[in-house]
Amino acid sequence: MDQIAKIRIDNLNCLIVQYGSITSLADAIDRAPSVVSQMRRGRFGEKLARHIEASLSLPVGYMDTQNAESDTTVDILFSKLKQAFDAQKISSDELMFLNKFRKVPTPKRKLLMSFLNELCE
Repeated sequence: MDQIAKIRIDNLNCLIVQYGSITSLADAIDRAPSVVSQMRRGRFGEKLARHIEASLSLPVGYMDTQNAESDTTVDILFSKLKQAFDAQKISSDELMFLNKFRKVPTPKRKLLMSFLNELCE
């Protein structure tokens, strides 16, 4: 997989977290959730990347650029998981995992996320 494909997948995963789910993002870009799931495996090119940017009012080229939002996305995810924990929806082990994840340097987080995505498929 080339560098642009990896960056697009990272940005797509950030957008999924920001929109709360694959389904919510799919609705926002007017695509089926199954299409977004396939995109997470690197199955989207230039045309679809530009479609996402246009649909979400993002700058042209956003999907092809390493964005600093990955840390913000982790913070959003942590906040949502903490709220779920407070509502007794996640276990203390899950919260412990998340706390450890937050200590992983950003470049290694992407490797860890790729590994977790593969485990979950």
